[in-house]
Amino acid sequence: MPSTKRLGGLPIRQIAWRTSARHQKLYSRVMETPREDACELNWYLMGGGHNTEEKLAILAAWILRAERRQIPYSLEMPGAALPADLGEAHRDACLEILALFKQ
Repeated sequence: MPSTKRLGGLPIRQIAWRTSARHQKLYSRVMETPREDACELNWYLMGGGHNTEEKLAILAAWILRAERRQIPYSLEMPGAALPADLGEAHRDACLEILALFKQ
């Protein structure tokens, strides 16, 4: 069985050598991705450069992306508002609001 060399509990190939030398502390190349607390999907903040169908399509894409990334999201648009949340029920409720929207 091959032996893996370690330094400070980290496999040597995962050490960020330049950063570790600069700060005189061991840093790993494997870092956690920062997460946003929540995002606000707001019809009123989208600007006037899009027609209704474009705005609905953009909001739907943002809902699906936030859900995939597990970032809580709220939705605000004419006649409807939902607070920040996650999950299948929240996603479906947001998408239903978009699907039934009439201007």
